[in-house]
Amino acid sequence: MGVGVHSFCQFGLIVLLVSIHCDAKGDFGDFEPDEPAISPERVAQFYTETLVQSAWKEEQRCSENVFRSRAAAKANGKKPSVGVEPTVGLGAALLIFLGVGIFAVGIAQAFQMVRKHVYHDADNLDTAFDAGGKVSIGLTATTIVSQWTWSATLLQSSTVASKYGISGPYWYAGGATIQIIIFSILSIMLKTRAPGAKTFLQVIKARFGKRTHLVFCTFAFFTNLIVMMSLTIAGTAVLNSLVADLSPELAAMLLASVIGGYTLIGGLGATFYVSYFNTALIFVLILMLVVEVFYNPFNNPENPFGSSESVFEFIACWKAPEEPMGNKGGSYLTFFSSGGLVFGIVNIVGNFGTVFCDQAYWQSSVAAKPLQGVWGFISGGLVWFAIPFTLATTMGLAYIGLSSAQG
Repeated sequence: MGVGVHSFCQFGLIVLLVSIHCDAKGDFGDFEPDEPAISPERVAQFYTETLVQSAWKEEQRCSENVFRSRAAAKANGKKPSVGVEPTVGLGAALLIFLGVGIFAVGIAQAFQMVRKHVYHDADNLDTAFDAGGKVSIGLTATTIVSQWTWSATLLQSSTVASKYGISGPYWYAGGATIQIIIFSILSIMLKTRAPGAKTFLQVIKARFGKRTHLVFCTFAFFTNLIVMMSLTIAGTAVLNSLVADLSPELAAMLLASVIGGYTLIGGLGATFYVSYFNTALIFVLILMLVVEVFYNPFNNPENPFGSSESVFEFIACWKAPEEPMGNKGGSYLTFFSSGGLVFGIVNIVGNFGTVFCDQAYWQSSVAAKPLQGVWGFISGGLVWFAIPFTLATTMGLAYIGLSSAQG
């Protein structure tokens, strides 16, 4: 996340939360039923005992592995699991946040000291905004990956995979990679034609005048407002679903404190180095999830999979509602999905405004040399593609497979 608007918006949200009085309990239980359940009619829309495949193929029954898993899921009066149950205690979560915050602030402070005592950079606002203007390709790429990895990258991508099957991850990842790669053109144009500019709004004012500048200021403000709300609310939702007894207000405050703290201390340069560790952690977690779902190395009894063939068996025995989803033949294993295609088009169009009107990406361009900026955005876009595509394919298909395993 870039320095400046994002950090101030994060802290502004905390002030807003404190100032608003709400008569509700203040947790997500206000919006959930007391006893969540799935109706038999709803289950019947998905349940099948034959393989979902092309019409010209001979009808086949599901494998015995599927029937055994469904029988075990209902044995001894078991009920299907619904929703996510918090598994992390509040104390442990606060310790994790404290550790991450101290680590990030340490990196930010170290960057400040190196910049001051080794490179003898001037300690002013311009240096805080451009990180010296000599950021490498690798750091630019990792920062782009970290900036573009929103909470929606991990949550919404898996959701579209569970709705549209294998087409969902592709349309999400591909539809949001195009803008980052195309932005490399704007990056080199900014550095060669307006090398002294720190924001894209400065370029707009110099080229098109005050009125157009005010219009784009409005666009930029609402873009950052929507981005800030999306990141904070979705991050708060994730923390509430994982941590027991954590209020949304405290979750939002923790997010803002950690992110805003190291950004304000180290400026833009600190975000580059913290983003490097964020990106590395994300890829490590994705690899762990892939290994768990497709290999099950520890023979977890709650994991009915263990191989790609097993995942296929379960998904092929769970049909998609053809009318609302538009999947051909009611299969989750097809790219012929009108719903997935519509989502892909909306995703491509909408993300152009999100990227081009967000100062965070322009700051990454300002912080790098022209050539490094171009290759940084291209490599960052290609590397980022792997995150939602791999995660959504793994977790979205695992969700469908577990639904099939529970019957």
